[in-house]
Amino acid sequence: MATADTISMAGIPASAALAIGNAIDAVNTAATGAIVAASLTVTGAVQAGTTLGISTDVLLARDAANTLALRNAANAQTFRVYNTYTDASNYERGVFDWSTTSNTLTIGTAKLGTGTARDLTIVSASNITMSPANGVIFMALGSTLVNTSRYRIQTPSDGVITLTDNAATSFSRLQFGGTTSSFPALRRTSTALEVVLADNSAYADFNGANITAAAGTAIPAGGTAGAGLKVSSTSNFGVFFGSGAPTLSAAQGSIYLRSDGSSTSTRMYVNTNGSTTWTAVTTAT
Repeated sequence: MATADTISMAGIPASAALAIGNAIDAVNTAATGAIVAASLTVTGAVQAGTTLGISTDVLLARDAANTLALRNAANAQTFRVYNTYTDASNYERGVFDWSTTSNTLTIGTAKLGTGTARDLTIVSASNITMSPANGVIFMALGSTLVNTSRYRIQTPSDGVITLTDNAATSFSRLQFGGTTSSFPALRRTSTALEVVLADNSAYADFNGANITAAAGTAIPAGGTAGAGLKVSSTSNFGVFFGSGAPTLSAAQGSIYLRSDGSSTSTRMYVNTNGSTTWTAVTTAT
């Protein structure tokens, strides 16, 4: 093994290891060829005028002041940082390349053989900004966007978005515009959706041109408890519908609209006892 502070020669055969105690300065030496060795160890700094070649196709270049580049003409380049490496068939590594997918910059992790799939974490002391030129950010099929200990956004199928808590077992509410009582929100309660204030302190208004209740329900004979337009916190108080005389149980004062009513005394009914007793309301002819 040869050791020296500086080297000034046209070439060294790649037959042994070469150790440099201080630095290789390709600008200040008289080297007119290449330094070729099986192994090169430098404890100081390696300085090259424009390009440092690891081989004939892996080149580190100086693009500008304080700017390091990995480039080789029109050939897509790959940079890898290994977590573990046994051989080319067993490893864990991070990738930053243009070769995984042609003409696409890939940043991520990879594994093969005995390697284990590892997470990728992007950390910033401030904000992280993504600014795609065409305004689109793509997520792979089946991907999940997770805010640690807060929520998950999933896309189980085309056109479908699922919002859950971090455990993917529940969801509370979706706020619009703010978090105080000055803003509205949608709240999930069991299988129902409720319009509430963003701070969850009370119900909020819902405005629309038309409201359709029980849209997927055919008109039931005698009515169905719970199937109708219900109002207030009183159970089963509201407007119900059906064919034939009402037989459903509802809160006292509820209204029943009969689809096949044909006389002044068979078109509408009012509940009089909070159970199944209904009295016909006489209407005009």
